[in-house]
Amino acid sequence: MLVLNAPIILRLPAPAKEFTDPVETFDGTIAERDECTEVHTRSGYDSRVRDVAYYSGEQLGAAIRDCEVYRVPTRDDEYFVADLIRECDDEEAIHRDDALMINGSWYHEEDELICCTECGTQFIEGDDNFVHIDGNGYHYRIECHYCESSGDWELGEAEECEGCCHEEPDPGVIHEYHGTPQGQHYRGRSGYLVGFEVEKNSVGGARYSGNRVDECDLFAGWERDGSCGVEGITHCYDPIEPDVVARFKRHAKEAEELLASPCDSSCGGHINISSENHSPREMLQQFKVYAPLWYAMFRSRMRNTYCCGDKKLEGSYGVRYSVTRCKDFGIEIRLPSRVLHAEQLVLRFELVGLTCRAMSEEWTFNHYVKECQTLLLPRAYHGNRKRYAHVLRLARKFRIWLLDGAAHPDIQKYV
Repeated sequence: MLVLNAPIILRLPAPAKEFTDPVETFDGTIAERDECTEVHTRSGYDSRVRDVAYYSGEQLGAAIRDCEVYRVPTRDDEYFVADLIRECDDEEAIHRDDALMINGSWYHEEDELICCTECGTQFIEGDDNFVHIDGNGYHYRIECHYCESSGDWELGEAEECEGCCHEEPDPGVIHEYHGTPQGQHYRGRSGYLVGFEVEKNSVGGARYSGNRVDECDLFAGWERDGSCGVEGITHCYDPIEPDVVARFKRHAKEAEELLASPCDSSCGGHINISSENHSPREMLQQFKVYAPLWYAMFRSRMRNTYCCGDKKLEGSYGVRYSVTRCKDFGIEIRLPSRVLHAEQLVLRFELVGLTCRAMSEEWTFNHYVKECQTLLLPRAYHGNRKRYAHVLRLARKFRIWLLDGAAHPDIQKYV
């Protein structure tokens, strides 16, 4: 039924809020000044005229959660937009004017961990690429040697050191880090040499400098290693020359007991490769073609702190904890996991031999994978075709990532 003359109710808009000291917030809305926080939007921190934006409490909380605004402790706990910020590994925010990038990570320029060499090279305390010489500051380790006689690091080559020339290092004891005697080079016609760093928690029950270790033909010596305990440095062998390959296998067989010494997940199995015919950077670019298979096999190592630096094989000498590093002699592959026994070390030696042949003869990646299957499927994967096929699928995804940067979901957690 139609009702006539019904009362008409008018809804008037609520009166606008009055502000005693209004400011326009970053998104154009109006708020009370004392209820807002200033956020700096440019780097001129000490300038009298500073560009700032105002954020309400709710706006600021959302911006912090979305990593659009950061609070900077070293700048009086003031707030800055993300463009002005660099994040440290410990997730502390640093203003970009105060930040230094060292080995791929950001640090505050006044961080007490930052050290500097005589020539102005900055590095982080604990980087074993540098050593301190008493009265002479920090220097690159490759410019120095450890003098067994004085018990200190000295500038120059060991051959030029009076203390080192008087006494040959004892290969039957555990030395200080990088104090192992020079090993033998069992060369062949290929021009390649490979040596292994075998990390263990202890060897024959020994783990401290000066402790005696059984000598054997495989190892040039043992030395202390801060990450796990001790490290055995093998002699260097041509991985392609048949006679030298046979010699390596004999030496590994004789060292079975030492190679089976206890180790845990903190231990690795670094591999060093040199070539008479290629520079370190040339070798790295060659290895990059075949690296996807190594990524797939040792993918778990890419998630720990010892392989988290340069993962794309850019060839930086300064990035310490990288998948593969250029060194003065050649390249160091840091991906492989700990060495558990002699058979495993021999298998890795043969894999390196195949890889060196691939680099020398410029195999395609597909040809390399096909050649490796005969070696890896029966011995590394014990004939488990399903497991090995999974590794090959991952290898092809790592290869795409290396080529164009696209990381498939299956490998995102590793890269």
